[in-house]
Amino acid sequence: MQKNDIGWRKITLGLIISLLFIGTYVYAPPIFISVSGKIQGSVDYLNYSSEIYKAPQIIYMNIENTGSAGCAVKVRADFYKDSRLLKTTWSEIEALEPGGHFLFHNYWMPDREGNITANITIHQCYETFERDQISFYVSNSTIGRTDNLQVIEAKNTKSEINLTIVSNKTLEDVLVIPANYPLGWLVEPVKINKIEKDEEKTITVPYVPSTWHGETILFDIITQDGTEYTTHSVQLKEQEHKKELISKNTIILILLAVIILLSIEILRLRKKRNKTKDYETPAKSYTYKAPENKKGH
Repeated sequence: MQKNDIGWRKITLGLIISLLFIGTYVYAPPIFISVSGKIQGSVDYLNYSSEIYKAPQIIYMNIENTGSAGCAVKVRADFYKDSRLLKTTWSEIEALEPGGHFLFHNYWMPDREGNITANITIHQCYETFERDQISFYVSNSTIGRTDNLQVIEAKNTKSEINLTIVSNKTLEDVLVIPANYPLGWLVEPVKINKIEKDEEKTITVPYVPSTWHGETILFDIITQDGTEYTTHSVQLKEQEHKKELISKNTIILILLAVIILLSIEILRLRKKRNKTKDYETPAKSYTYKAPENKKGH
């Protein structure tokens, strides 16, 4: 009996331990693991000219979005001479998903000679990252205007400027650089890879105003090597479709005219219908009764 009791005790103990293990597995509280998001980017390519001679400075920067959120990315370059700010330029604005990359461009038309420094910052989503400070030398900033490039038409909305450019000869690598625009605005540069001779090339220049006003924006239009150069000033205007809107008074007059014409047409149809009824009225029938023959006749 004692051996049997010991056996049952072992079996019972084993069952209790097993039930406790199963209960612990089933009712164990869940463990949550979270990864915090990051906004960050990396630069794997930076290039610029160490000396400028009668040509624009072009800063190339390839940026990869190494963060965990999609972001609009742009590059800012502040150019200084002897600690005095000369110019602030912006690159294109490009939306980059995580893992995406883009080659950004900053263009500057030097108006001073000597040693120049540029502070470069990256704006990604709403974060700003100070990146590099570069130095270069401008040996000659004098560029003569030529007559081969010409802007023949300029139109704008409140976020874009459309420029139609024509050239008297085939040109490659034509840069459209915002030279002067209101403080606090962001105007993107545009590069035209090629313009054929006598071709009318229309480009779109995006811009972001702090508050929109009918301001003036000056553009430098120059080939990358500086051999062809002109400027063009654009006076921003209210969107053109607003001028074509019909006034309320005109709409009221049109509606009155339509109502009068409809009334006249309805009266004409009623008269026509009444005449048709008159024609369709059945004619009265008369029965002719022959006179009776009198006797003796």
